[in-house]
Amino acid sequence: MKPNRISLTVIIIINVFLFSCRESKTKNIKYENENIYIKQKASVIHRKITTLNAILGNTVDVSNKVVFIYNGLDCETCIDIGYSISKRIDKIKNKKFVFVITTSTSIGREQLRNKYLEYVFYDEHDLIRKELKYIFTPAVILFDKEKRIKLVYYPGLENEDEGNNFINNCFKQ
Repeated sequence: MKPNRISLTVIIIINVFLFSCRESKTKNIKYENENIYIKQKASVIHRKITTLNAILGNTVDVSNKVVFIYNGLDCETCIDIGYSISKRIDKIKNKKFVFVITTSTSIGREQLRNKYLEYVFYDEHDLIRKELKYIFTPAVILFDKEKRIKLVYYPGLENEDEGNNFINNCFKQ
């Protein structure tokens, strides 16, 4: 075998090895991330968020309603999916059913990008995430009649079918 052929063969073998390792590592990371958000979801179900009154005021009742929370550092696409789900739920309910709460200082830009005309509440001190032990955001949360967390959906982490199931569960109350 000529030296050029040996070098080319070695390069091909190394590339095959590297790409197969990368794919395996990517699958492991995705699986680990999925386990983390599933565990976190389980840890917040049935919890009551006591800081909601500090953000929304005493006049807003979240029983049997949805709260979409996000941080300004969340992925833009994930935030957009959360706004899209919020708008779909409100449109189907034909009334204000979703409350949006954020720690983002770019609220206006995000509302404009998503054509969201409703009021967005600002959580200046990140109270909800602190109370829920820094829940992953963005998160769309459905409350039950006792104002406890019934369901959580993570836009961008979960697939579209899970988002549709979440929306459907909003109407089974």
